[in-house]
Amino acid sequence: MTPLQHPPRRALRRRFPARISASVVLGAILLLATLPCLAVDTFSVAAALHQGRFAHSATLLNSGKVLVIGGATASSNLASAELYDPVANNWTVSAGTLSTARFDHTATLLPSGKVLVVGGAFNATTLASAELYDPATDLFSAVPALTTPRTHHSATLLASGLVLVAGGENGTTKLQSFQLYNPASNTWSTQANAPNARDAHTATLLPSGYVILAGGRNTSNTPLAASLTYSPTSGWIGPTGALSTARFEHTATALSSGRVLVAGGYSAAPLASAEQYDPSSNAWSAAGTLAKARWTHTATLLRDGQVLVTGGVDSSNAEIASAERYQPGTNTWQGTAGPLATARNQHSATLLASGKVLIAGGTGPAPNYDDLTSCELYLPNVIFTSGFE
Repeated sequence: MTPLQHPPRRALRRRFPARISASVVLGAILLLATLPCLAVDTFSVAAALHQGRFAHSATLLNSGKVLVIGGATASSNLASAELYDPVANNWTVSAGTLSTARFDHTATLLPSGKVLVVGGAFNATTLASAELYDPATDLFSAVPALTTPRTHHSATLLASGLVLVAGGENGTTKLQSFQLYNPASNTWSTQANAPNARDAHTATLLPSGYVILAGGRNTSNTPLAASLTYSPTSGWIGPTGALSTARFEHTATALSSGRVLVAGGYSAAPLASAEQYDPSSNAWSAAGTLAKARWTHTATLLRDGQVLVTGGVDSSNAEIASAERYQPGTNTWQGTAGPLATARNQHSATLLASGKVLIAGGTGPAPNYDDLTSCELYLPNVIFTSGFE
């Protein structure tokens, strides 16, 4: 964003009267005093979900609302969906429900504004089914199924508008296969297998239009350091530079610079290390160290280019309330001024149009490990609010 250009002092003198009455000054002070002051770099309580859930998806719609789909509780799988309105700070239950309840699925916003829901699991069954949410009708409809059932996969919207679904596992083995969904024809195409099988990896769209897959687990459930690159014109290109530390259930965030930040995850234990990938050199380098080792956390790119990491599970297998920010300019991490009100993992984090981040649901801390309905808002730069987003 271009900084505001302030006029020279002479222009200010011409624009405003030489004297400002004491009553005007007092009035301005009183007006500011009536506006609630919000602590920045911390969290505030938001409206609660109607249904507690974890391992769900959360997608920012073109309307500015957030669509939460599916997930699970300790005793059931969920087919319901809810919509969060940032202006009203409330949730409404969607009129539509999934045809098949599911968790650990993917949900991808298409250029049409619809949301493609793919795969996941129902109890111990891995799903091949896919569904499409239409915000105009607030309903779900079935689309053709995947050739291979999968969960713990990735789904990436390509520049062409196609969706790349890669890897995952089908209930018995890790997958090398990948499929492309074409929204225009409502069809799937299957192409040549990737060089190796993996699940619980990340997939990130690069400025070049390529997609980099990082980490994950192989067929022996061994954490992977290897990365793969997908070209929309040439298919899989490899090998891409390897991570310094093998990991799965980490996060990967596309930075404003075009680099990719990978943080945390699990290897022999939860990881505090972070790395960044530079497409120009096809190499990974260290990106500081988190104060708290964590996995099953979230990572969100903020408007100022920093990355917010929240929650997860630590090395003592406890849910985490702390949050940290990665600062690309200094390649360092810094704790936020305030923690989450509720420690959680397997939650969602969505950047809103206002620049705030909506934290929703997840699994709560011991001893109950509740299916959380609670939600929180991270406030990065907002000082005053008059009730409008």
